[in-house]
Amino acid sequence: MLIKASDEWDMAEHGMPISAAHVMLASTTFSARLLRHATRLGARFNDREREGYVHVWRYTAWVMGVPQAILFEDHEAARRSFEIGMLCEPAPDDDAIIMANSVVNSAPLLLGVKTMKERRAFATFIYQVCRELIGDDLADRLRFPPSRRFPQVPLLWLKHRTRSTALKWIPGFHRFNRGYDYIEMLNISNVGDFEQSYRLPTTLHDESSREW
Repeated sequence: MLIKASDEWDMAEHGMPISAAHVMLASTTFSARLLRHATRLGARFNDREREGYVHVWRYTAWVMGVPQAILFEDHEAARRSFEIGMLCEPAPDDDAIIMANSVVNSAPLLLGVKTMKERRAFATFIYQVCRELIGDDLADRLRFPPSRRFPQVPLLWLKHRTRSTALKWIPGFHRFNRGYDYIEMLNISNVGDFEQSYRLPTTLHDESSREW
């Protein structure tokens, strides 16, 4: 509301600022929906892990201003909120299509793939996996290329489940299996220190904001 009420926001040009409902929908996407995709790829979560992960995103949504009245309480509520929210969403516009395809094509660069040939092959693989996870209807609306190879999600599920079983039951298997380099992924996601805090502002500009 601070942005909407300011003289700097051009409603005719930009429309409504991002609403609390859309922030909530994004939080369900990064929580319940992401957990569903990870499970389809072979990940395993117990109830405590699942609810704890969703709680992190519940808190994130609250910090970003989502009112308690529409905030999901647990994993099941987040899943339902995502499904209801997607029923209300309009078709992807040009900006959404460009953004979605940019994310897929930038992934090889973020993961350190060097040559153009390898980048294209990796991007093709990511497109394939994304299409299987989100479904053909949404993938077509985002103008993802059609599938041209054997389904990859079942193979990834089998690979990850086989790996986790081997780590559990075969002594010393971890020495021959590098697995996921979490430190490398954390380094990739590290964008450094922020000058601004995560406190909710009292004015439009953070530098003019006061303590609550």
